Amino acid sequence: FFFQAEDGIRDAQESRGLGDVYKRQAEYMGNIYLFRELKIVNHISHFFSKLMENKYEQCGYDDYGNTYDNINEMWDVELGQKSDPQKRKTFGSRQGWYERQQKYWEKAEATNDGVLGGFGNLSSVDVKESDELLEYFISNKIINNGVAIDCGAGIGRITKELLVKKFQEVDIVEQCPKYVEEAKKQLSEYQVKNYYCSGLQDFQPERKYDCIWIQWVLNYLTDEDLVLFLKKMSQHLTKDGLIFIKENVTKTGFVVDKEDASVTRSHDIFRKIFEKSELKIICLLYTSDAADDLLCVDLGGRRIIKKK
Repeated sequence: FFFQAEDGIRDAQESRGLGDVYKRQAEYMGNIYLFRELKIVNHISHFFSKLMENKYEQCGYDDYGNTYDNINEMWDVELGQKSDPQKRKTFGSRQGWYERQQKYWEKAEATNDGVLGGFGNLSSVDVKESDELLEYFISNKIINNGVAIDCGAGIGRITKELLVKKFQEVDIVEQCPKYVEEAKKQLSEYQVKNYYCSGLQDFQPERKYDCIWIQWVLNYLTDEDLVLFLKKMSQHLTKDGLIFIKENVTKTGFVVDKEDASVTRSHDIFRKIFEKSELKIICLLYTSDAADDLLCVDLGGRRIIKKK
């Protein structure tokens, strides 16, 4: 996704989690998904009832096979705002959601393979596509090559392999302290000005950016925090700046990972979030399918979005 703020409104978007998103491997035929995890079968009748009601586009699952009628119900149940008749083990609160993530990533190795959830082999393909994309926008003077920020930077993989080669200065923001320290080591000889140790839900930008790069990290934000984050970042774009979002998506509905506290959303859900964020998609590009055996999840898109 790419986003741009319009004049007159500006002053009034594992990699991390990649392997975990893909670990619920599935096969699909048309719009019908057949999950390989046997516990999903316990809720198959609910699945087909929603399908017959034409509500399948909205419903979702967690990795224990529990179902949700829509994403709003999921957040109400998981964050403790609504009683749960299925008696699922939930996160209990917004704080519980983010604490689960912190504990999960504290255990992961501070390596490319660690932050990419065991899919470090995808890094070169990922960077190559992103490099070609940025080169087009910079060489055609669509954006300036001044200042960029890497949101959810991990150990600085994208910054090191991409952003420092394209921009004069780069900031990074990452919530895991050990990843920030590793990033400082790996990027010590590069033009990285600021290292922010913060979750995106709490991050407060201090300057404006020509490029806001957000990759494989938005699935860790609640919908409410995601809208607030996108609104906040759009206000910190330069005149011709863009927000680039590269994210995993489901074909339809959503999937909740209880282990690392993440939610993989569909394009439809993302579009609604962008509308709430007062952003408008003006371009959508799909990445190549670098993992043929991971059929249930699209490798996401990169979109240009303009602020309404």
